[in-house]
Amino acid sequence: MIRFICRLVGVLALAVAAAALAYDGVTSVFAESLHVSSVGAVWEHIPGSWLAAFEPVIAWLAQLWREMIQPYLLQQPVWLVLGIAGAVLLWAKEEASERTQERLRQSVR
Repeated sequence: MIRFICRLVGVLALAVAAAALAYDGVTSVFAESLHVSSVGAVWEHIPGSWLAAFEPVIAWLAQLWREMIQPYLLQQPVWLVLGIAGAVLLWAKEEASERTQERLRQSVR
């Protein structure tokens, strides 16, 4: 079940990353200059009611949020962040399946 969720979220993250890259490309062509959407700019467009659901998690990770996420993550392009997240999830799924196959081989012996 975990492998399925990792695969699903990973593929969806890669699909959204490709869409964000295409959006930035089309916007750059029409503006005749380079346009890159940052995570912070996209974050500002999320409705406040949705962010209220993440408030307990953000409060719990407040120090990490202030020191790492705000200065570094929010300035990165959306397609880069989602592409890396999707690739890591798909890689984690593959690692889990390799470990599972190894355990099955050992149990059969």
